[in-house]
Amino acid sequence: MKKEGFGQRVSTYAQLARGSLPYEETVKLLRFLFSKLPHIAVGLLFARTRLFLSVAPLGTALAAAAGENLPYFALGGLLYTLPMRDIAGTLGVCGVLILRVAFVLLHDRGRAPTADGGLFSKEKKRALVSQSLTLRLAASAGGGFAAGAVRTVLGGGAIGDLLGLFLYIGLSPLFTYLFCAARQSENARRRAVGRAVFFALVVFAVAPFSLFGFSFVYALAAAIAFTAASKQKPPVAALFGAVLLLPLSPTYAAALAAAAFCAAWLYPRSTLYAVCGGSLLFAAVGFLLGGVRGFAAAFPEVMAGAAVAAYLVRKKSLQKDKIFSPPPAARSAADAAVLSAAAEEEKADLLALADAAEQMANTFFSLSDRAQRPQQLDARSLCEDAFDRLCRRCPAAKVCFGRAESRAVDAQNKLAARLADAGQVKAEDLPEEFAAFCPHVAEILEEIEISYAGLLERRLKNDGRFSAYAGALSSLIRHALTENENAYAPNPTARRACAEALAEIGFTADALGVYGAREKRIYACRLSSAAMHCKVEDIRSAIERALDAPVETPTFSFVDGGITMSCKSLPCFAVESDMTSAAWDLREENGDSVRMFEGKGGYTYALISDGMGRGHLAAEKSRRAALFLEKMLSAGNSVRTAIELLSVLLRSENDEGFTTVDLLEIDRHLGKVCFFKSGAAPSFVRRGDRIFKIRSRTFPIGILEDVDAEKNTFAAVDGDLIVMVSDGIVGEYDEPLWLCKLLAEGNFDASGAARAIRRAAEAHAMSEDDRSVCVLQITDCRRGAKEQAPAPTGGGREEKEETAAK
Repeated sequence: MKKEGFGQRVSTYAQLARGSLPYEETVKLLRFLFSKLPHIAVGLLFARTRLFLSVAPLGTALAAAAGENLPYFALGGLLYTLPMRDIAGTLGVCGVLILRVAFVLLHDRGRAPTADGGLFSKEKKRALVSQSLTLRLAASAGGGFAAGAVRTVLGGGAIGDLLGLFLYIGLSPLFTYLFCAARQSENARRRAVGRAVFFALVVFAVAPFSLFGFSFVYALAAAIAFTAASKQKPPVAALFGAVLLLPLSPTYAAALAAAAFCAAWLYPRSTLYAVCGGSLLFAAVGFLLGGVRGFAAAFPEVMAGAAVAAYLVRKKSLQKDKIFSPPPAARSAADAAVLSAAAEEEKADLLALADAAEQMANTFFSLSDRAQRPQQLDARSLCEDAFDRLCRRCPAAKVCFGRAESRAVDAQNKLAARLADAGQVKAEDLPEEFAAFCPHVAEILEEIEISYAGLLERRLKNDGRFSAYAGALSSLIRHALTENENAYAPNPTARRACAEALAEIGFTADALGVYGAREKRIYACRLSSAAMHCKVEDIRSAIERALDAPVETPTFSFVDGGITMSCKSLPCFAVESDMTSAAWDLREENGDSVRMFEGKGGYTYALISDGMGRGHLAAEKSRRAALFLEKMLSAGNSVRTAIELLSVLLRSENDEGFTTVDLLEIDRHLGKVCFFKSGAAPSFVRRGDRIFKIRSRTFPIGILEDVDAEKNTFAAVDGDLIVMVSDGIVGEYDEPLWLCKLLAEGNFDASGAARAIRRAAEAHAMSEDDRSVCVLQITDCRRGAKEQAPAPTGGGREEKEETAAK
């Protein structure tokens, strides 16, 4: 049914009563009311249920604990108290409603007015149904006091009435707390206790009802017990069954506990076995404890309840919890809290993506414009063809080329130069003597422009740069959206671990959410009063134990009538680095480029790009490749897309030149290390007293049309030392033993290691090539470092993944 405002809904009900509502709207409204019948029925039952000294606090407690179904629980209570002239019960329910609305109005008074104003605005209704537990308990105590005070005044101030007043004030908040725990508590035990008490009270409230000797209480108790047993372990199911009938009959409570235990044990085998076995065991225990009379009094009702439970379990109706399903405001409280952060993160990602796309567009436009614009030879050919086509039809051609050939050739050269430079030609570009001599100047210029436009069209159709740019931009957008979606995807496993760890220190909240698989974001909404007494350091330590990752200091804010806590995990690994690079011949320019930079989301990158050859051309190639990869990866793009685009750019340039790419990516959250090698020298990993070599046999970027790069991945361990080198360090040696010996015997860390390796290479390596070294040391920041992961390998093909679909 479509959401309506309060006034619209009252008008709709009035039309239904008068019979003037259209048929389709009538059907929708009746379906909506029928879906709320369970809430109305529970509210009516609780309002009429009397406990000690005829005290009836259940209706007040239910109205205080209710969420979005508050109007229907209150309506059920008033449907009983008003006709029965129960002034105490009516004032109890009305008092809760008045106090809850007053709390919302008082809370909203200090807030800025919104566009959706008024008493029944969406914001106020959302605040009403998502009130904190403290406000609900206060409203329940106030409503209980109103009901008890009226009862005391009407009773003349008797001792029993005064005692009832205290029972109202004490029991109303107690049952409110249990009902709230049954609705949305993050603690599983507290939620189970709350639901057990709630259903026990429902069974107790139904006890007076019977039809032709058929008692509904045992049928209802059996249906609830057998249904709950399908989702619980046998001991828990037995305890649940005992609680249901304990206030009415200890004998039947024991029998129902045994039946629930048997049903929970048999449910994994068959629903039929569970229902039949549990019913028979109930009959047996009932016969032993109550005799034939006890057996006959309850067994038919239990069989009927078991049949209903079997139907509910087979139809999976447990997934449609009409009473306890948390309202959207409470169920998605943590989700709503994370939306603003997700939106800001997505905005930042898209801005970075737009910047990268703009740089790509400028680069591709420059390359395409330069490649598509005719060069000097192309322009000269166009001009010669235009002159030939027109001059062949001119009767004075022999005279012109015979007597003034030098003027015609000079005119062709000037037009070709102008066309290659500006992309167009004009009459002013021709020599004055030729323009005055030739009668076909206008036709020649027009012919040249038509030929030039045709050449541009043909080259544009055959140019694949724009298609490559479009495909790359699509990959960038898809990658950015996927990463943002994964970063804010709910993580139920981590949420359960955090909830259990926080519950151990007494920290609870109405809603707790953990999002993301790598960088985890934790949001706890509407903290309980006990949570506010927890120390920040204790909260942080509990979350760190649950996530096995360091966490930033939690921050707290006041949102929607409650306190919200938020924090996120920090990288589990830290990286210390050192790098150096020098030309082999100090008189020439260094052809290597070495870079270290951070990417978004806790990534660290190290890059060595070696331009093929020596001198300025090699240095220019390597610098452009390194700068392009740094810009792309710093913006949060994938390595695969960046390397593919780099290959397209290098192959698009007119001058011949290639470059190697030795790229290292470290995921500091997960401790995942990835090498991307394309024509690069081997790298080395020192783990403890062992040395591992990471190598690949691939071509440099720009030689082949398809990207020839290999990916090697391994899990980092605390203390790993990674050494990346260029060809000038290892030379022609397939196994540089001097470097392995240096790494094995050296006690150096990342600081200063790169220069020590380069100095040692000058004495051992015979290659006449530029020398570059990049050293990184990985440290596990967690309190207890993990056990050693599998050793990194660089030889097996199963460890490699090509980065381009060929």
